[in-house]
Order: sequence, then structure tokens, then C-alpha cells
Amino acid sequence: MNSKHKLLLTAIISGLLSSAILLSNEFYFKSTEANLFAYLLFLISISIFIYWFLLIKELKIDESLLQYKKSYRQNLSDLDDSITKIDEIILDSKHLPTEDEDLSKFHRRRIIECFDLIDYEHLIEPQIEPKIIDFNKKASIDIFIDYLNRCRNRILKEKENKQAERFSSNINEKEEVVTYENINPLANSTIRRLEIEIEYLSRTSTIYLIIGSGITIFAGGALFYFISDLINKSMISPSTSDSTVNFASAVFIVNNLYPIVGKLLLILFIESFAFYFLKLFKNNIDLKKYYLNELTNIESKIISLYASIFHGKANSFDAIVLEFAKTERNKILLKGETTVDIEKFKIESSQIGKILLYLKKLKF
Repeated sequence: MNSKHKLLLTAIISGLLSSAILLSNEFYFKSTEANLFAYLLFLISISIFIYWFLLIKELKIDESLLQYKKSYRQNLSDLDDSITKIDEIILDSKHLPTEDEDLSKFHRRRIIECFDLIDYEHLIEPQIEPKIIDFNKKASIDIFIDYLNRCRNRILKEKENKQAERFSSNINEKEEVVTYENINPLANSTIRRLEIEIEYLSRTSTIYLIIGSGITIFAGGALFYFISDLINKSMISPSTSDSTVNFASAVFIVNNLYPIVGKLLLILFIESFAFYFLKLFKNNIDLKKYYLNELTNIESKIISLYASIFHGKANSFDAIVLEFAKTERNKILLKGETTVDIEKFKIESSQIGKILLYLKKLKF
């Protein structure tokens, strides 16, 4: 178990332990200190989980979305490399079994290293890995060599098919190499950065929503408890001579005015944190939309760039490159120019100003 899993397990165990302490204390011990310890342990558990979720948990990015077609040379080079590695494995396998222990270890190590370097796409399923082969038995080695020969024949056939497709096409090899070997890594890097940022925004948005909703529920529960307490006091039998107990009496209101106002202000203060986190959640959603639009825009331009090269449209290629060069994300706005974000900010400021103006006009 690695450190990532240990940290997550610690958070889960802490949460379960705090729940067990709360339940046992509720039914058996009735200890305030135990409740405080359980709440503290629960907060620690939540903090560890948030830290793991935001900073440690691996990003789930579909690598297939980041992969573009490889160049003709790259494809043939990968196939040739796989064939070479298979030939080396077969050669080492034919030296086994041997009575020389050191030589046997040497060949086995080379077989495993070469096998790990072969692209799994070029191997036949189900795969027969060196780890499951008994290299002390000739029959087991023969089965392994037969499997490698079948993989080798499959790769050779795939190579012949690609060469046939190449001869039947009119793609200029030089242009293709320039496209995939130079442009493709930059395109992948740009898209990867946007994908990572979108994934991170999704995580933080989830955390902000959970925290904001949790604070809102807690404040609502506190308000419900506070109102229920006042109602219970007001429903005490009116036969009592204590005028401070009667909810409708002026004495009760005067005596409890500061506690009531204080509790209401405390609830409003707690709710302000909920509004803060929910506002962060909304901002993250807007940022996520922005990055998704950017991702779509970049992918569209890359597709257009590839299409112009494949079809030999030099004019289109120059126009697309010029469009890339014009892209400016930190542009200084000229007089009279605006953006969507600026207009949104103006509308929100105007609405807040109207609300404050309305509150000033109210007479209590």
C-alpha cells in the first residue's frame, strides 16, 4: 500500500472512529469531553480527505483524447523497434536452459527488459509474459518462442499494410513529418494543460459546494433549534407568576433581546461563510466553462491546421498560423471595448448598489 492509499485510509478510519465515539457517548457515557474529541477527530478526517482529494488523488484524464495520429515514419519506426526486440528475445531464449546460473540470469534479465520495451499494441492477446515462463524447461521455452514468432508475423503484416497504404496515398512525407513531429507535441502539451486545469477546477468546485452546503445546513439547524427553544419557552403554562417566561410579555423580550440578537447575528455570520464558498463554486463553474471553450477553440484550430497540410492547402495553412499568432489572452482593451466578464461585473455591481440603496430608504 503506497502513501496515497495510507492517507485516504487514515481519513476513513478517523471518520469511522469519530462516529463510533459519538454513538457510544450518546447511549452510554454522556461525556462532553468525549463529544469534543469526536468532533475534533471528525474535522481532522475531513481535512485529510480534502487534502487528498485536491492535491494527492491522481487526475483522471482520458489519454486517448490527447493522442493524435502518428506520422508514417513514427509508425514504421515503432514496428521496427518491436520486431528488433522480439528477435533479441528469441535469440536469448534459444540459449536457455543452461547449466551456467550466471548466464541463465543474464539471459532472463535481457528477455524481461526487452519484453517491457515492446508496445503492448503489437502483442497478441492473451499475452504470454516472461514472468510466467519456466526457463528451466525446454517445452515452456518453445511455447514462448512460438508466441513471439506469431507476434512478429503479425507486426510484419501490419508493416506491409502501412507501406501499401503509403504508396497509394499522395501525402508529402516532408510535410507530414513537420506536422506530427513538431506541431503534435505542442498541441498535446497545450491540450494536456487545459485538461488538467479543468479537472482541478472540478475537484475544487465539488469541495466548495460540499462546504457551502454543509455550512448552510448547519446554520439552518441552529436557527431551527433557536426558534424551537423560543417557542417552547412561550408555550409554558400561563398560570406561572414569572412574567419573564411569557413569550408575549414585554419583560421577556427585553430580558432576552441581546441573546436573541446575538444568536441571529451569529447565524448570519455563519451563513456569510456559506455564501463565500458558494460564490467560489460559481466562479469555478464560470472558469470551467471558459477553459472548455478554450479547449474547443484550440482543438478546432488544430484540426483545421492538419486538414490544410494533408490536402496541400498552403494558403489555408498560412491563414491558420497567422490566426494562432494573433491570439492574445492578456490584451489591453482600447477605449470603448469591453468583455463578457466586465459586463457581468457591471451588472452585479449595479444590482448590489440597488439593494443597498433600497435598504437605506427603509425606515424601521
